[in-house]
Amino acid sequence: MNDGIARPRVVHVRGPVTRPPSGIRGFVERASGLPLRWQIGTLVVFGLIGIFTLFGLLGAAIANDAKDRTMSGWLAITRSVANSIDSELDQQ
Repeated sequence: MNDGIARPRVVHVRGPVTRPPSGIRGFVERASGLPLRWQIGTLVVFGLIGIFTLFGLLGAAIANDAKDRTMSGWLAITRSVANSIDSELDQQ
């Protein structure tokens, strides 16, 4: 098995164990080590998430405004009917 041939030993040397940075800074450091295709893909994904978030918020605001306008319309109709009924009861 050994055949009398000296083979060098493979020694794996690790650097000091450090905690990876967290937050945006850590993400930027990890993303900067990726290939360019992955960096562009990451930017595209975050851009799409941002756009969909903005459109979601805009849609929610539009729906809330439409709800408020509908409720105001129904409130005006209800008041008109209530005033009509009151005036008929007052006449009797």
